[in-house]
Amino acid sequence: MKKIIALSMAAMMSLSLASCGEKKETAGEGEKVSIKIGVPNGDTLTPLSLIEDFKAENPNIEVELDEAPWNDFTTKLSLQIAGGSAPDIFITDSGYTASLGALGAAMDLSEKIETDLNADDYISALYAAKDADGKVWGIPHGLNALALYYNEQIFDDAGLAYPTDDWTFADVLDAAKKLTTEKDATGASSIYGFGGTYSITNGWLPFVLSTGGAPLNEAKDASNFTDAKTIEGLKKLEEFADSGITPPIAWYTTMGGLEAAFYNGKIAMAFMNSAAANIINTNKSDDFRYNVVSMPLGYDGNRNSIYVPNCWVINGKSDAAKQEAAWKWLKFYLSETSQVFLAEEVRGGYPIHKKAIEYCDTVETTPANRSVFYKNIDATGVTLFENAKWSDWRAEVDKVVLKLYQNEIGAEEAAAEIDAKIAEILAE
Repeated sequence: MKKIIALSMAAMMSLSLASCGEKKETAGEGEKVSIKIGVPNGDTLTPLSLIEDFKAENPNIEVELDEAPWNDFTTKLSLQIAGGSAPDIFITDSGYTASLGALGAAMDLSEKIETDLNADDYISALYAAKDADGKVWGIPHGLNALALYYNEQIFDDAGLAYPTDDWTFADVLDAAKKLTTEKDATGASSIYGFGGTYSITNGWLPFVLSTGGAPLNEAKDASNFTDAKTIEGLKKLEEFADSGITPPIAWYTTMGGLEAAFYNGKIAMAFMNSAAANIINTNKSDDFRYNVVSMPLGYDGNRNSIYVPNCWVINGKSDAAKQEAAWKWLKFYLSETSQVFLAEEVRGGYPIHKKAIEYCDTVETTPANRSVFYKNIDATGVTLFENAKWSDWRAEVDKVVLKLYQNEIGAEEAAAEIDAKIAEILAE
């Protein structure tokens, strides 16, 4: 692999140097520059061998790694940004990229992409972090898309046909009712038909989108929760929660989380992202059988393939030479050779290079139908409605939806409360 990458990068660097013009503030071949790369979860998320290959191809660029578990890294990154000591390039939650752009802590990559990349080589997710003004605050580290997971054994035992890509939300609800076992004396089922949650990605957003609703308006600068279609989506979530097919939220803690409940055979179906497959494959028993299908068609007849594009962000406060070196790393990461290597590993999500995605189709792994994690992105992909205040308003929506999920309030009351909270946050 190193030899292939060496040839690829040599060609790439030749083209880059030929087109970059004046280089007074950039890291040329003979100019030494040191950069810090922030890699949450270290080698678990990002193959550090790629960084070693990059260093070998760029001896003038010294690389220091900033590693920590994801949550610790996120907390530390906030402090580093406030103190002016953040890494020169780092991975962060997709919902945080627009906030960083507003703070000047993320570099706009739109011109770099136009100059140095062939956008046709990538799927549309290349621009997942593009804002309404056309600025691109990051590029996906990998695609972490939702799918409908299902336990084949539970379906077999119930004599039901497996889900297909033609299933609707109504089909999921109907099957879940048939797969949920009778409640015992404590009011719990030994098997729940559907693993419902209240958080944005695999909780309320799929339902809001399923009825043609949306959390924000098109410009992402105002709440859309008073819209009739959005309210209808909350009502559909309420229907799932009230039907007895989903466990109480506290139950997940006793089970070790949604993924553990699934691979331990307690849940028949659930919306989970592609990263969940790694957790399931690592912990499941040898005889556990499962697969995935595309997210179901909505009540409006449309499919929404929700994905989380956690992004590489170049520090907007770093000096020009460090930014240029960081961009070289990002181009290396986005090269066909590196992306194909990532397709073999699938550590932090699926690659965005088209050739790498083609390669994904040739890899035999579990779940067998893993192409659903990337095949729908161009046609029906949707992210999490990120804007500069995303972290703040999303957390408030989750809190209100939790009350809806637990039958403490109804859908219309929840929508009104959410609308008021988002309006307050966006007005700050």
